[in-house]
Amino acid sequence: MTFDAWQASAERPRGRSTEYVLESSGQVVGWVRYVHRSSTGTLSAVFHPSAEEGTASAIEFALGRLSGASIVYCLVPEYQTALGRVLTDYRFDAVCEFETLVGSTVVRAEQKARTKVTVTST
Repeated sequence: MTFDAWQASAERPRGRSTEYVLESSGQVVGWVRYVHRSSTGTLSAVFHPSAEEGTASAIEFALGRLSGASIVYCLVPEYQTALGRVLTDYRFDAVCEFETLVGSTVVRAEQKARTKVTVTST
């Protein structure tokens, strides 16, 4: 998948959206996006396991930007344990669990026999 294809497939958040990356020693180790829409905030984040210290400060920063929201939602993947811990420290509660199911849509393309065609121009 190219970057353009990935970007086109990404879900567009409704509301005012801002994104940041967390960098450590010249490497990107985290990503945070927060969206403020009406009185609701949505937080999306992914962090490298080595960025546990940065996770807390990045979440604190994003939540500070969402301080006007009466409720903030954040999906936490099972493998993002540091993110889950930080949100629990900020009194977030788990309200449900879900599973993402993925199916392959790849289809082998058959190559057609090529034939020469004469094209005339007028």
